[in-house]
Amino acid sequence: MSAPITAKLLQKYSHPIPRYTSYPTAPHFSDKVDAQQFEASLLALPNGQALSLYFHIPYCDTLCWFCGCHTKITQKYQPIAEYLLALKAEITSIAKLLSQQGKNYLVSHIHFGGGSPTILSPRDFADLMAHVKTNFNLADAAEIAVEIDPRGIEDEMLKALAVSGVNRISVGVQDFDPEVQKAINRIQTFAETQQVIDRLANLGVNKVNIDIIYGLPKQTKAKIIDTVRQSLALNIDRIALFGYAHVPWMKTHQKLILPEDLPQIEQRFEQAEAVSQYLQARGFRHIGLDHFAKADDPMAIADKTGQLKRNFQGYTTDSAPALIGFGASSISSLPDGYFQNQPSLPSYMQAANDGALPTVKGIILTNEDHVRRDIIEKIMCQLAISKPEITAICHKYNQPTNQLVAEFEQLEKFAVDGLVNRHADKFVIPPHMRAFLRVIAAHFDANLTPTSTVQLQNNQQTDTSPSHKGRHSLAI
Repeated sequence: MSAPITAKLLQKYSHPIPRYTSYPTAPHFSDKVDAQQFEASLLALPNGQALSLYFHIPYCDTLCWFCGCHTKITQKYQPIAEYLLALKAEITSIAKLLSQQGKNYLVSHIHFGGGSPTILSPRDFADLMAHVKTNFNLADAAEIAVEIDPRGIEDEMLKALAVSGVNRISVGVQDFDPEVQKAINRIQTFAETQQVIDRLANLGVNKVNIDIIYGLPKQTKAKIIDTVRQSLALNIDRIALFGYAHVPWMKTHQKLILPEDLPQIEQRFEQAEAVSQYLQARGFRHIGLDHFAKADDPMAIADKTGQLKRNFQGYTTDSAPALIGFGASSISSLPDGYFQNQPSLPSYMQAANDGALPTVKGIILTNEDHVRRDIIEKIMCQLAISKPEITAICHKYNQPTNQLVAEFEQLEKFAVDGLVNRHADKFVIPPHMRAFLRVIAAHFDANLTPTSTVQLQNNQQTDTSPSHKGRHSLAI
């Protein structure tokens, strides 16, 4: 019999925990890691290395009050045009660096995040994509994904996306309820969302992800289920369900959201569970912590076969060992470490236009970091970890096994609350306990000391990429 999830249990584990889209997480990046080290890491990539590219467009034309992104609101196009010049300069610099040793690289995934990438003019988006293709060799089956704000998007932009080779879109919905939309300053009707998705499908772009957020002001279980019901009518492939992060001390515009309008932790959990049950009853597979996909979708297949991965965009089918981030505040994930660009737009643009790499901080991974990263990713993706797996990972990186095996045995402490079940030399997180997945992963985080937990509590720092839309850092 499954252990019940009580209010007491939710409160017990409701404390700040990283999202583990990287390990070590972003708060542990150091300014001692600079552009010179990033350059060395790029040059060390082996010939034939598969690459994934991320492009950050940090502009929007309206401010959504729930947003936790690194973005800037503008009604003028000139700042965007100037930013694109710097972005293309950075692309040129990195491509030149990678090609100077005569090596060849094949790009398997591209993701445009924001902000709102569709704030670009149709001509500028097409020109940017052409610049990418000129500088990088794209695989024939490369996935090219763009985050879409369907509000006010014109036909010419949709055509530019299709002509440029975009084959997957990620559409921000959050909630279709008018009262919730008013409370977050994002008025977006179902009709305009459907129209954009349908028009893109007619242009051949028919792989669709939807983002929905629970825990929003004025939101109820009935409202979010109605949003999911409407979303399924859009012929979507995947849904990402994220918890709202109310961090007004970091994002001052969130002060416009009244705390008394926010659901409490039990209500948040009920909303997330209701969505999961609704989607699974309609043929969607619950993947990892917060993703859902149709049974025949590549992400669902990757989950079934143990090939699911996790990066700064969350769960992914992207298996490229190297992800290069372009644009202000973006993060690159290379085999030997993480490297983050300057978040200040003027400083980023000056460095990029000068032909310099705009790296300002990062971290070089130790062998122990590699071991813990692989263990945490297995837990986050497979909801399980075994002693043989830990031993194999330790051997892979020439690390002793004693410490990690001892930590593995300590997972027994979570069994009393039903967070894990033990099967011989394997601990499994029951599907109905996946809300506590990060609690189990955090057990292997050597940096998450009591002091750093207090820091997380005070600052709500998470390891989000620029594209993440204000996802909650609490464990639930």
